[in-house]
Amino acid sequence: MLLIVIGFFPANTYSSDTGYFIVTAYYSPLPDQQHYIMGSYEKEIRMNGRGTNGASGREVFSWMLAAPKKYAFGTKIYLEGLGIGDVQDRGGAIVQKGQRWFKHDRIDVWVGKWEEGLQRAMYWGNRKVKGQVIARSKASTLDYSIIPAPAWATNNLVKSTVVANFFSAPLGVWSNQSQVKQLQEFLTQAWLYSWEIDGVYNNDIINAVFDFQVENALISYESEYGAGYWGTQTRKLFLKKYLSGEYTNPLESIEQDVYTTLFDGPANSPEKVEVLQDVLSKLDLYSAEIDGDYSSISDVIMDLQLREELIENKYHPAAGWFGPKTRELVQSKYSSYLEQQKILAELEVEKKKLQELSGQQATQVIENIDSVAFGQVSPSVRELQLTLSKLWYFNHKDTAIFGKVTSNSILKFQIDSELVLSASDVGAGNYGPKTKQALLDALTQHIYEQKLIEREQDNPIEQESAEIIYFTA
Repeated sequence: MLLIVIGFFPANTYSSDTGYFIVTAYYSPLPDQQHYIMGSYEKEIRMNGRGTNGASGREVFSWMLAAPKKYAFGTKIYLEGLGIGDVQDRGGAIVQKGQRWFKHDRIDVWVGKWEEGLQRAMYWGNRKVKGQVIARSKASTLDYSIIPAPAWATNNLVKSTVVANFFSAPLGVWSNQSQVKQLQEFLTQAWLYSWEIDGVYNNDIINAVFDFQVENALISYESEYGAGYWGTQTRKLFLKKYLSGEYTNPLESIEQDVYTTLFDGPANSPEKVEVLQDVLSKLDLYSAEIDGDYSSISDVIMDLQLREELIENKYHPAAGWFGPKTRELVQSKYSSYLEQQKILAELEVEKKKLQELSGQQATQVIENIDSVAFGQVSPSVRELQLTLSKLWYFNHKDTAIFGKVTSNSILKFQIDSELVLSASDVGAGNYGPKTKQALLDALTQHIYEQKLIEREQDNPIEQESAEIIYFTA
């Protein structure tokens, strides 16, 4: 399954009389399976993608079909015994009649997720099925659940090397070392944990899990039941987000994108062309579909050759050909791209840490400002005045007296924060809950910006890369 989100395609103009298709099946792997075709979850997704979306960008669904590119996305195909499916996916091995010795167009039917989806796909195998292209207005009726998923279908596959799965059981301070170690390694890859991988469910891993729970509104307070522990809701939501690619390690994915075999020789297979198309798209040289068709990139290659003076004109024998000099040039550009992406990913991680630290420091300040009211004299009022001063709203001596000057400063802040429109609005000039939250947000941003300045002064190296991350955020 190609996880490439593409743009709009013209309406399908292909039509067919009743005929036959070679129908195969594919599924979406999950981390806790006992069996994988490739032997492990990592190898499975590296070969076939994460199985969350089709090439059209649509999330996987019951009647999704992968078909050759001559069938536009949205094409409806009736398959006898299965029903009506909707073409929303592609695949390097999904070819039309005459290619790779196929006597009919090949169609791939998505048959679910996890071990059950794998069993269903293995059971179905490769079948010749009567079918035809029909009107797009017809409702999709294909239900993959009618295909059996017997356990014996995967008996010939090697069992997964996963010993214990951290998505299938709750974890906490009581858990065994091997399970916790796996979770620590996984969270490290997801950039949520950066401490020692020792198999101990320590305070650092509790804080990492707690941060995830708070960000996703699963937990509100540290004292709440389940805070910081790898419980059912936490596992379920994290798995969903992980499978969508939200917590993919940016550096790890970059390493996997180094297609070493691409530069060993010409792009002489659809699979190799897809990789080359992907590389060129990352270099902002190609923006069309990742479809394994070399004709779509020959002009791109030629333009690059002309621009870099590898050839003199478009009539050169090597024009548009991915030959040795062109491979060396693209490899050099791609290596530079990967190095830049590593730097940006590392800076992104540092940015997140700075943001978290800024929020913690701002919270400590705001917590020292208790409920204050007009006419009050207290240390809390002085802290409020000092905070407003840092944000350029209070340009007077901090007197600890909540008078007209302080009230006017609050009013200016409220107007700029769009909490009120004028002095006549309810709450104008007063320090209420909404003003307190807005002040916390503003102070967090202020502290964060100060830390960025300090970082630049302390680390002038890679300043240009830092500006890409920090000043366009």
